[in-house]
Amino acid sequence: MSLLIACDPGHPSYEGDLGGGTSPCGRIVECDYTMHIARMLNTSLASEHDIDLHLLRSRNDEVVSLEERGNRASAVNADLVLSIHVNSAPNSSWSGGIIFYWPGNVVGSQVADQIAYSWPGSLRRDPPKVEMADMHMYPGVWAVLGAYEQTAVLAECGFATNRHDVALMVEPSVQEQIVGALHQGIRRFKQISEIHSLE
Repeated sequence: MSLLIACDPGHPSYEGDLGGGTSPCGRIVECDYTMHIARMLNTSLASEHDIDLHLLRSRNDEVVSLEERGNRASAVNADLVLSIHVNSAPNSSWSGGIIFYWPGNVVGSQVADQIAYSWPGSLRRDPPKVEMADMHMYPGVWAVLGAYEQTAVLAECGFATNRHDVALMVEPSVQEQIVGALHQGIRRFKQISEIHSLE
């Protein structure tokens, strides 16, 4: 079976927020970083002849509203939406990648589990996956995931406000591990889809 994955490289999402999160040492701008990871993922998926990746944003500086992202994913009949972001926090000690899914979505939970399990150890946090009870802390994530009709998973690669995270996220080897984790999540979605198609 053939699958189409809609990839949302996070930010910019509205006027006045053209850069998304920027690291305190100026080494990461969210819209640039997420596009870079998305393009790496597209290259990684080239070996998967029955999985196509469709970017919901074509340029680093393209402003795409949440509603339009949802419309674009539906227009291409996406099977799964994978949204890639860089986190930020007022407390610079917060660190690590976090994987989100829409509460109650069993498939999204399994895909999030796979990504979290495969996430680079140097950027892993405990717990790596956000459960339903914790979602009130992340209203922005609710807004992003809620824009899609499809199963959607959102990956925060790390915190732009944490210097240790930034130093890791700009390392090519860590970027490859992040991409590898996202790839594994897509493979898990493919496995689930194949099982359901046989039922």
